Amino acid sequence: MVDFGRLPEECILHVLSRTSPEDVCRAAMVCPVFRSAANFDFLWEKFLPFDVDDILSRAVDRIEYSSKKELYFNLCDPIFIDDGKMSFCLEKSSGRKCYMLSPKLLRLEGFEWISLRDSRFSKVAELVDGPWLEIYGTLETKILSRETTYGVHLVFSIVERSRGLDRFHKATVKLGGNVSHRVGRFRGRKRKQPSSNGSNLAAVEVMEPHRRPDGWMEIEIGEFYTRDGDDGEVKMCVVDNNARHISGLIVHGIDIRPKC
Repeated sequence: MVDFGRLPEECILHVLSRTSPEDVCRAAMVCPVFRSAANFDFLWEKFLPFDVDDILSRAVDRIEYSSKKELYFNLCDPIFIDDGKMSFCLEKSSGRKCYMLSPKLLRLEGFEWISLRDSRFSKVAELVDGPWLEIYGTLETKILSRETTYGVHLVFSIVERSRGLDRFHKATVKLGGNVSHRVGRFRGRKRKQPSSNGSNLAAVEVMEPHRRPDGWMEIEIGEFYTRDGDDGEVKMCVVDNNARHISGLIVHGIDIRPKC
């Protein structure tokens, strides 16, 4: 049996720093040596974002912490940044960055501002009766984690008396020359979406909404990959320009988080 207590502390820290936060927490349960090493600031600095000081400076509320480990786990719960127009958190198992854009950072056509008690942001947007749906958003990839596939999720809820939300809408996520196209709808049973020429041979799977742990609904509108040193702007949109009447959709924001 290996006696980990005989290994130099620097060696143990180096090995743990090459793993993940989840692996470190598991290792801490193996023996006292790993448990002691798992509390060092040096180790958790490796898992915190390189721009963590900038993120903290943009926080609406001051983040209190007594160690880098405590700071890491404090950031695993969403915090508000940029005057409350965006939320930020870390994926607990990996330390990768997650952002949610409030409706205030989106370009919305035909929406009105309302307040809801259970929403993350102070203002959300409700689509009033209109002939179309248009939602646009952008985000700079330089603030995201590198070498990561991100999913883009429109977070929403639906009022009781809604119209036109069982129609199909088109969603696009674009980063540079890479474009992700999706087709989906906000409510209705799962079925195939016929192609524009009416041929079922070209049918595509409809992206269905899912209920989140916070009670809201979400639908994945696309994905993109962040390459190291390849900064750019992610462009996101959800449109339906052919509806006669569409209303009752409440947009809570766009959630951008790493895919499993």
